[in-house]
Formats: sequence, C-alpha cells, structure tokens
Amino acid sequence: MDNSLSLLLLLDLLRRMTRSESIASPSPPRPPTVEELFGSIPSREEEEQQQEEEVEEKDRERESLQVTARRFARHRKFAEVDIQALCAETKRLIDDATTPTGAARFARMAPELDTAISLLEPVCVADPRVALCVSALIANLAANPESRGQLYSAAVWDLALLIAQTYMTEPTVLLRALVALSNLACEQSLLVTREHCQVLSRLIFPLHTEPRIVEAWATLICNLTAYHRETSQVFVEFGVVEVLQRLLLYLGEDSRCAVRGLQCLVNLAMGFTSGQPPVLPLS
Repeated sequence: MDNSLSLLLLLDLLRRMTRSESIASPSPPRPPTVEELFGSIPSREEEEQQQEEEVEEKDRERESLQVTARRFARHRKFAEVDIQALCAETKRLIDDATTPTGAARFARMAPELDTAISLLEPVCVADPRVALCVSALIANLAANPESRGQLYSAAVWDLALLIAQTYMTEPTVLLRALVALSNLACEQSLLVTREHCQVLSRLIFPLHTEPRIVEAWATLICNLTAYHRETSQVFVEFGVVEVLQRLLLYLGEDSRCAVRGLQCLVNLAMGFTSGQPPVLPLS
C-alpha cells in the first residue's frame, strides 16, 4: 500500500475521531451577564488598576492556559480500536517516508498532510503511542532535505514542540520528538521565536541524566544555532551555556554527549562575541 492511500485513510480516521469527540461532550452555552450585555462603567482608579494587572498577568495567564489545555486534553478518551488503527496507518507512513520515492509522494500530498497535522494535536496529547508514531513520521520526513522543504509549516513545528512539552518525563516519546525538532531545525524558513528558545531550554531538565536525551537535546540546539544564528545569543541569555557545562561534567565520559555538547558551546560562543541584541520576534 503506497503512502497516498495510507495518508487518506489516516485523514478519514482522524476526521471521524475528532468529530465524534466534539459531539460526545457538548458544552451548553452560558447565559450572558448584564455586564457582558451592556458593559460596565469602572472608575478611573479601577480602570488604571485593571490595566496594570492585565500587563502583569499577561505572560503567566497565557502559560497557565496552555498548561491547563494540555492537562484537560490528556484526559480525553478515544476508542482503543481507533488509536490502534491510527498507529497502524502512521507506521506504514513512517516506513515509506524513509525511501526517496515515498518522500516524493509525500511532497505531492502536502495539503492532505497539513490537514492531518492539524487534526493530530488532540490525539497526540491524549495518547503517547500516537505521539511516538507521529514524532517518528515527522523525524523521517524532515531528515530528507527535499521532503523537509515540502513538509515544513509552522503547524508541524508547533506539533512536534507540543509533543515534547507534553511528554517531557517520558523518555521514549521525548527522544523521538527531539529528533523531529532537530531535523526540522535544519529548515532555513523556520521562524524561531524567543518563546520557542525558552521552551527548548527547559526541555532537558526532567531527564537530564539520560545520555541519549542529552545527546538529542544538544543536537537540537546545535542545529538551531547553526541554521538560525540569531538564536545563539538568546540561548545564552536563557542559561544554556551553564546547563551544557554541568551536563558535560556529569556525562562527559559518554563520547556522543561530549561531542554534541562541545559543538553546542562552539555555536553558542557567537552569542558572547556578536554584541548584537537578539532580533527574534515575540510570538
């Protein structure tokens, strides 16, 4: 079975799963309050205080909403038979993505792949098996420069990053998500924000004693700082140099970790010498 048919089957399955999930748990609308209908007239002091509080709470509120959304998403239930079917179709795509002809066929089905990626987010967050398969598929497709250019979109990067954040304490899934992010980082058109750099800087902490996790994380930082040099100073600001120094002291006997860690330090050295302010956009 070629990947075009597998991708279409995967897409149909995802549409059915996400549609049934939304139908199964309807939320009745809440009646509006008087203030919502007609508005309120706050005093000047109350208005100024409210503006100050909004500015102070903006970042924390956004982060809190993201965490809450992921927590609720992980409690969503999908039928086991659908999860198994989804994993089976994704594994067929993984195997096909490693061949040049398979990668070429994926490139011709970019719209269908984009649609599948947009539907995969809640299922990946809800089930680690799906997250593992999807991360492996993204990693294989992004490993090929030709298919990577066709595959890349902000949604693909965001999905791989979401999987890494959701499964930070699960080494098998996190490792595969880091590999996917590392391969995507080689795409020149990738737009990396300061928020991305901050999230990526924290991914290593729960499993910093796992050599293969450290190697994959260091590879990700290496690729980002090599292909997107403006990220070097930002990672320096977020303390990645100090983290790498401690990781090298702890895992320096592992040759693969040592090589990747030293490569990172070389790339990050530009953050010390450029003297330029970070130019990364805020998301």
